[in-house]
Amino acid sequence: RQGKTSFVLRSDICLRESAGKGRGWFTTTDLPAGTLLLVEKPVASCMDCEMYRYKWGNLGSADSAALTVAVSSRTHKPGVLSIIRLMHPSEAVPDKDDSEEDRDEEEQAEHEKMQADMQQAWRQSAAHPSEWDRLSSVIRLNSIGFYTNNEHVMGFKERYRACTGSGVYGLACGFNHSCRPNVARFCIGDAAFFRTNQPVPAGSELYMSYIESELHSAPKSIRSEALARDFTCSCVACEAEELTDADKGYLDVDVQFQAELKTCPSQQRIDILQGALKGKVEGVKVNVLGKDAQELRCMLAAAHEELGQLDKALRAWAQALSWAAEHLPPFDEMIVSFAVQAAIVASRSGGVVIAKRWWRIAQEIHEVAFGGGRLHFELRYKGEVESQRPGGAQGFSMGDVPVAEQAPRPWAVVAEEIGLVARAAEDEWLSALVDVGAAQPEQPEQPEQP
Repeated sequence: RQGKTSFVLRSDICLRESAGKGRGWFTTTDLPAGTLLLVEKPVASCMDCEMYRYKWGNLGSADSAALTVAVSSRTHKPGVLSIIRLMHPSEAVPDKDDSEEDRDEEEQAEHEKMQADMQQAWRQSAAHPSEWDRLSSVIRLNSIGFYTNNEHVMGFKERYRACTGSGVYGLACGFNHSCRPNVARFCIGDAAFFRTNQPVPAGSELYMSYIESELHSAPKSIRSEALARDFTCSCVACEAEELTDADKGYLDVDVQFQAELKTCPSQQRIDILQGALKGKVEGVKVNVLGKDAQELRCMLAAAHEELGQLDKALRAWAQALSWAAEHLPPFDEMIVSFAVQAAIVASRSGGVVIAKRWWRIAQEIHEVAFGGGRLHFELRYKGEVESQRPGGAQGFSMGDVPVAEQAPRPWAVVAEEIGLVARAAEDEWLSALVDVGAAQPEQPEQPEQP
């Protein structure tokens, strides 16, 4: 791609047949946790901001449709169509979520427009009409979302939401799914990095997760619903668990619920959040998924910070980290993020010793999850640290402390205070970053205005 490779791949992993799963990636040597396996740019991609330009951009299947339009427009480029043709499945697969019964009149009109736009895109492509339906299924079932620094709990939407999108990756699509994955991924722009999150013995298959890691602790029925693929997961976790009814009266911690909470005074918000975490909302008993409980803990910590209750805020962040360490895959990115938040709060409250402990945890987990030493750690969390004032996003009065001292502190000051250790950056991480041009993601072609 413009003189640069679009992927960097370890030489001791190979793609071969996996029993009952088609092809999969296997390691031929013992791999320690934190091994960089693959860095890849997509064959084609679509940014979320491009998707929302379509009249049907808010439909549930809009991301797959927009990506289909993007991929079909690139089929005239050398190699693109041949790569897509090699991917699973071998025939068209109906979309399980595409039910006409659930649409109102407006949604039906938007859906029909979406289908028409995809057909128009295929007509202008290099693909034969007989393969349009199958290739649409290939794109939908092999798409991978990319999110830069999406583990940030405070500043992701403001700083990195514009970098989100989805793409089709020619090599990464070979990682099969497991609810107990031994491979994790992170992204910088549309460049995807895949690393082991635990030691993997030679001869073992390498698995990633197709669903959010916070859902791994959810019942099998919910994991299956979130997976929404053309197969039934048969990983160790799913084989050991009975399939039960997914509807158990779970509290829906959606955007509307969170928006309504934000309108409440801080103390009232704290009372509601603490009640919800104990299984009660307005006197009604509810069940809370682990994923949603983590959202509640984050909001609880922020509310305590707004009131200057730093000890309670630190306790909430510590509880979020404890749950993540117990229920998420090893060295999960969210463990890093919660440790960073705990360190920030501990530092504000004057607990430098405790802050150092949290920073050390964050650094050590980060090194396995992301690599890159202190350089990458700083690039990833400098903005998160410097954007936060004492008291969280809203800030609060700290008694006699001058306003000037309540301003965000530069990263260099924080790093010196807590004694961040400078580590040699991993050559493999840095060279891979340069080789695939991750610092300057390729900008997808602008779609025609619908």
